[in-house]
Amino acid sequence: MQRLSHFQSFLIILAVSVFTLFLHNGVLPANLMEARNLATAQEMVRTGNYMVPTMNGELRLEKPPLPTWIAACVEKMQPENLAAQRRVTALVTVFMALFLYLFVFRFSVDRRLALMSALVLVTSYNVIMNGRTATWDIYCHAFMLAALYYMFSAMESKGAQWLRFVAAGLWMGLSFLGKGPVSFYALLLPAVISYAVVRRPRLRGKGLPLTLMILICLAVAFWWPLYIALFHADAGAAVAVKESSAWMHRNVRPLWYYWHFPDESGIWALFWISSIIFYFKGRRPQHRQLYAFMILWNALIFVCLSLIPEKKTRYLLPILIPGAVNVAFYFWHCLKAVPTIWEKRLYKLNGWLIVLVAVLMPVAMWLAFVRPHVLSWQAFGGVYIPVMVICWVTAFHVYKGICNFRDFHPERVFVGVVIIMMVFTATCFRPAGRLFLNESRHSIRTLKEVPQAAGLDFYHPDSEPLRMELVYEANRCILPLDLQDDAALARAMPFVLVSMEPAETLLQGRPVSIEYIDTYDNNWRKTDSKRHNAELVLRAAIIRPGESGE
Repeated sequence: MQRLSHFQSFLIILAVSVFTLFLHNGVLPANLMEARNLATAQEMVRTGNYMVPTMNGELRLEKPPLPTWIAACVEKMQPENLAAQRRVTALVTVFMALFLYLFVFRFSVDRRLALMSALVLVTSYNVIMNGRTATWDIYCHAFMLAALYYMFSAMESKGAQWLRFVAAGLWMGLSFLGKGPVSFYALLLPAVISYAVVRRPRLRGKGLPLTLMILICLAVAFWWPLYIALFHADAGAAVAVKESSAWMHRNVRPLWYYWHFPDESGIWALFWISSIIFYFKGRRPQHRQLYAFMILWNALIFVCLSLIPEKKTRYLLPILIPGAVNVAFYFWHCLKAVPTIWEKRLYKLNGWLIVLVAVLMPVAMWLAFVRPHVLSWQAFGGVYIPVMVICWVTAFHVYKGICNFRDFHPERVFVGVVIIMMVFTATCFRPAGRLFLNESRHSIRTLKEVPQAAGLDFYHPDSEPLRMELVYEANRCILPLDLQDDAALARAMPFVLVSMEPAETLLQGRPVSIEYIDTYDNNWRKTDSKRHNAELVLRAAIIRPGESGE
């Protein structure tokens, strides 16, 4: 790895990312969060209103619009293409991995350590799950990491470094436009404190460029909030109060809720814990300052996230950035330092767990997909046999790296983990989709193909909840309507009514005619699943003036 050029390293990162982030992106339908994001982007394209985002006809100012603008561009080029939307998020994740590589290389001048850090990042569980869905968390943290790279590079270099500070300010502003102050609190603040403590930078001659960085950040970040404040002051103020209150009162969890944060790295969890143990045991053979910086950054992110009452596991995404470097340092330590007895035992324990995972993965796949007849042997055999060979060869490869108690081959273990994650993500998502997907799913998306519904407005009873997945699938607004209000009913007709209850029941005795179209089940979970949601099963009917709704 040390002999690889930057270009070769980037190609390796991209190749691994193709397996972990891009393959089979369109297997699962959009979840609720994706539906909210993409319905807003669809509405931008339909209405041409890009400055003031709306969702189902109502203002959506909770999140800054940069990722939605990107999604709207994709929607305009490839309408209703969920896989394309997810590929853009995957590209942003690769962007984050490349800047982590540059960041680590800038402070260590070691391509091997930098490459390992980036590969750990793109094979970590939380990063994979965020990078494979059209959600916006990855944007703000990726842009902030780019900003940190340019800012710290400017501080480490001689001279004023105007261009680097300008780049840092630009990326900070884009991070704010990605998801507001989230990354400033969760990533930037811990990084700056850690850098100040560990590196103790001298900023002589950099005051003006640093000031310019802040001004550029403010200009890029706040022009859109200022626009909203000028033209939608009341709505903007209400959203600000709502969002700040949510941090304190929504999804409240105890202070220690994030104690299991290494789990978010998935298969790297034990290596992450080992790297922290190594640091506090004083085993820091090289790049001591960078190691200390990453450990402190890791700890401060954990503290900052724990102090906020609102907690969700996906909020742990930024902690995986220094965490990936910590894992890379564990393997670096094993490569460079003379191990003690307990370090050898810990290393062998980690290695044996990887061997066990590699050996059992084909067995687990057979039990999960072939035995319950999710896939036939003929359908899965073309993939299953190569997977079995790759996994068992990888297991033997890792075993050879741990069987000799004297000689360490940690690179074998590292490569083995990366291969396992590539095989898992490349082969399991599609059959897993068949395992959980509702085969009888009948999306409301097909309603647009009904000739009678063409050109009609869509409504739902205001007494029934409306899931945003339906708005996204229908690719149009489904507005609430008071069916007991005769005047409102008369103004709306003719229209398409989508409802949980039959239209005949809801409009019994009313002067309307009802033309039933179909029943749509938008659940992607199987009908016998506990997560099959009745709110996603709707009937559609065309309502016109008539004698009676009976």
